[in-house]
Amino acid sequence: MMKNDNEPKWVPATAMILGIALSGCKTGAADRPPESVIQIGEASSTSSSQSSSSSSASEWPDYPAQLLFEHAGFEFCCSQFGTYEAHGFAASGVVQMLDGGHWAEGIDGAQGERVFASYGDGFDDEEDTSAEWKGWELTGSLTTPEFEIPARYINFLAGGGLNTYDSERPTAVVLRVGGEVVRHATGNGQEASLSPVTWEVGEFIGQTGQIEIMDGHDDQGDDGNLRFILVDHIEASSSAATTPSGLTGDGSVELVYTDAPATEGLPLFTRPGSDQNIANFEFCCAQFNTYQEHGFGVTGDLVTLNGGEWAASVNGAQGERVFASFGEAFDSDGSAGYFLGWSAVGRVASPEFVIGRNFINFLIGGGSNAYDQPRATAVMLRVNGEVVRQASGDDQVDSVSWVTWDVSALKGHRAIVEFIDNHPDDGADEALAYIMADEFRAADKAAETPVEGSVVSNVIPGTPASRLRMGDPNPYYENGTYHVFYLHDDGRHPWYLASTDDLTSFTAPREVLPVGDAADSQDNWTGSGSVIKDDTGEYHLFYTGHNQTITPVEAVMKAVAGEVTSDSWMKQPERTFTGTNGYSDYDFRDPWVFWNADDNAYWMLLTSRYNDQAAIGLYTSDDLDTWTPQPPLYQETSDLNLEVPDLLMLDDHPFLLYSDQRDASRQVRHLVADGAGGWEYPDYDALDGRGYYAGRSAGPNDEKLLFGWVPHKLGKADSGLFRWGGDLVSHELYRNSNGDLSVKMPDLISTQLDSGQSVGLAWQRGTVTENGSGFSVSGDGAFTLMSPQALTRWHIELDGYPAAESFGIQFRRPDNGQQAFVSLSTADNEARFHLDSDADNPNDPRVAVPLNDPVVTLDLLLDPINEYGVLYINEFRALTFRFYDMNAYEVGLFSGDGLNVISAEIYQ
Repeated sequence: MMKNDNEPKWVPATAMILGIALSGCKTGAADRPPESVIQIGEASSTSSSQSSSSSSASEWPDYPAQLLFEHAGFEFCCSQFGTYEAHGFAASGVVQMLDGGHWAEGIDGAQGERVFASYGDGFDDEEDTSAEWKGWELTGSLTTPEFEIPARYINFLAGGGLNTYDSERPTAVVLRVGGEVVRHATGNGQEASLSPVTWEVGEFIGQTGQIEIMDGHDDQGDDGNLRFILVDHIEASSSAATTPSGLTGDGSVELVYTDAPATEGLPLFTRPGSDQNIANFEFCCAQFNTYQEHGFGVTGDLVTLNGGEWAASVNGAQGERVFASFGEAFDSDGSAGYFLGWSAVGRVASPEFVIGRNFINFLIGGGSNAYDQPRATAVMLRVNGEVVRQASGDDQVDSVSWVTWDVSALKGHRAIVEFIDNHPDDGADEALAYIMADEFRAADKAAETPVEGSVVSNVIPGTPASRLRMGDPNPYYENGTYHVFYLHDDGRHPWYLASTDDLTSFTAPREVLPVGDAADSQDNWTGSGSVIKDDTGEYHLFYTGHNQTITPVEAVMKAVAGEVTSDSWMKQPERTFTGTNGYSDYDFRDPWVFWNADDNAYWMLLTSRYNDQAAIGLYTSDDLDTWTPQPPLYQETSDLNLEVPDLLMLDDHPFLLYSDQRDASRQVRHLVADGAGGWEYPDYDALDGRGYYAGRSAGPNDEKLLFGWVPHKLGKADSGLFRWGGDLVSHELYRNSNGDLSVKMPDLISTQLDSGQSVGLAWQRGTVTENGSGFSVSGDGAFTLMSPQALTRWHIELDGYPAAESFGIQFRRPDNGQQAFVSLSTADNEARFHLDSDADNPNDPRVAVPLNDPVVTLDLLLDPINEYGVLYINEFRALTFRFYDMNAYEVGLFSGDGLNVISAEIYQ
């Protein structure tokens, strides 16, 4: 179970929130009507930003603002348990316990002395007379009394969490009419402030409604979101307090403008792990990879930038610096700085953030080519990796101006901002060859009228149905079938199961072991473990129970079933145990259970710390019920942990596997017996790179497979950082002729991909000569053959490759020339995946592998559906890499100094 508090685990709900249609054209500040709210259908000679609605403002009843129902200001208290119910509300969970409205002192924007908060002082039950704090760990909801909707708008104040009402752990507000949700909202992402929310409800005037306030978020912070909801002052009015949002159907946007966009709202994103505002680009001076140092993902030439560019000569800029795809730069060797000019190309992806307000305002300048043009100079908003908003400059040199994206239809979803400069300074068109941007703000008021072309999609993209939404896999093999139990990449990681007998098709995934419901459950989160069958035919599932709010934080737990495919495993809480005899009860997880015939006992390997050292712990048992601690099987001085351990036997030789939690060496590694009863690291101890984690083995003696996962990247952007959760990848394990533990493409996969594909050269650089089924490349050359559109296997043999230059797999987009590589270096004995010229990115996957054989054999597996690739090198080591939009790239080979390809065979 790879634990990393900096890697978000929350997955946005994939339910579609329908878009909000825009009308009109861009209106400058001087052209705006005097009123801040532009009414639908309002006739105005001063505004061209009118809605398409045919109704006039006079058709709506004049209704002075007033509270929508009694106690809608929450100015009441003190009936102890059931206070809300005593005042006509329906309450559940923590809200039943609360002693009325929470004191509003210290909450910015609150009206009156009290607000609704899903926390505060409360009482356990009707007999309890002593108030005590009821905090983040509790959940519940509040439903208002019924009311008749009297006016066109419902205005209220909201704060707290940003999870939508249809997500796993909502912190949200909904309006129900006839029992159906017709409007929704979330908090504003702020702990102690409230922001205005407006619902346009004209179509429901005269009908009966109810408002429900939801807090389904327990005290687990893995999704990076606040765990409570704040609401205040719910009123009806004929005037909107802010731009209406939260439509569940198509609608029209009414814009509220700001005269101070540079200070309106909040910075859109901050430096990961801190509150440092980096959305204004007022940072510099780490030389090479400055943007990476501040949590951005960077590719191409832009990796050399020294931070924000000086803005003294940029009209409209705010502060001293702006983002620019040119400027002061440094190479990785730390040599003297230089100016990176307009010819530079590349991408920069922001840290991830949650869309919490109706608008994103920012400054933009530079080239006018849209994001989908070959020479794009653009800014994009991505949700689940898909572009949903875009903007470009206006070809004005040294100038930036405000633009606004309406993102009200996307609130509550995780996103990134990506900057793209694919425009070399080649004079091929009249557009400027760079992009500039500055001051990204999340706001409830618009800087400008959003232009129609800025909206690419309002559909929240989901994930392909074939994906398992994989966390750590825990495989079990029986009778030709691999049953892959795994941590579901959602919520608190319940156990799911999908089975396969060919590694390419799986049974429908389903939950088989839920997390504990109660906030103080030991298994409020579940972690990795294993399944074993006893000699009576009963199956035992051992798993990690994790709860940071109690002691112990981690413990081993157990469930049993009569069938391995059961979806009703019976938990046995009485069998729970945690670290003792020197083992930690904070790190005590990932139980791997097997029968050790030599010891005539069941063994359980564990990830733990032993006397404050990283350890692969050992417990033994005679009956799978009672476990006795033993000295660690292995321990070392390490700042983090040796996760998901596995003791593998191949040809009667033991290999001890684990996944290294440390960022500097996050790989599946292994040790070998040292001949003296201990363990030692061999040469080339890592089996794969940092793009593959939590590998565990299963299978018969002649087909041992390693099941792990390739992580997704933040924002599903190739330039993003790895996050927790991804897709299943399987390697075959065996001992090679030297007795070394080795990995290769599973025979189960290679034998399915047996249809040979006949292709010719699609592109080449330098001199490339075809020779039967092979090719020869002279000097610094490259070629591509085809774009993978389905699961594809390449088998490549080389008997001539450079000793001093890199060579390997070439990816190239024919529409814009964008490139990626799997580079093999004989000088470093290393394989590395990287984008464009970003070969020095320390986050790219790489693996050490000897490259000194006369013939090099490469087996390449490309999965454009699940968007990853694996390169197997000499059937010894693997390099797994995440690669989005793979099907847009042609694939081939490159070399820095000549290459002789005996054969390059392609199979599907």
